[in-house]
Amino acid sequence: MGFGSIVRSVAKVVTRATSFFRNPLVSLGVTLFLAWVLRPKVPDIEDFGTNEFDDFERGLLLNKQSNDANIPVIFGERLVGGTRVFMETSGTDNTYLYMAIVMSEGEINDIEEIRVDDKAVTWASALSDGTEVEVGSGDSNFYKDSESLIRVEPHFGTDNQATSDLLSTLSS
Repeated sequence: MGFGSIVRSVAKVVTRATSFFRNPLVSLGVTLFLAWVLRPKVPDIEDFGTNEFDDFERGLLLNKQSNDANIPVIFGERLVGGTRVFMETSGTDNTYLYMAIVMSEGEINDIEEIRVDDKAVTWASALSDGTEVEVGSGDSNFYKDSESLIRVEPHFGTDNQATSDLLSTLSS
């Protein structure tokens, strides 16, 4: 076999290969395969997760429902969410919703503001320990049709704290 016959054989193979790769589906398949084979090798990034402290701090502003959630001890002034520990409805067609929300562990001095849906509620009087307070008539968000839509009875965690008059009206 001479050099000329080898060149002719190679030319036939190249001609067949180029006609084979002119098919768009074959060309696409080869391109995708080569892109997959030659893709850059990216090292896996380890997931170290979060620790308990990170999870606790992330959840301080959320209202949550739990029977074993951490309750923060508050020193100074802090914006916090609460943990719902009791919920019940009453009235025709469940008109009224009652909730007991725990905000902190131990005694506190004051509650300065309560927010509902990120809107500050304007109260008819100051929030004081064990006193039921309604929304003031100037609050356009939570005072509708000459009626307060929210009523609260804060408790500041004193040693001689009484039970809630609002919740004691319920059967459960």
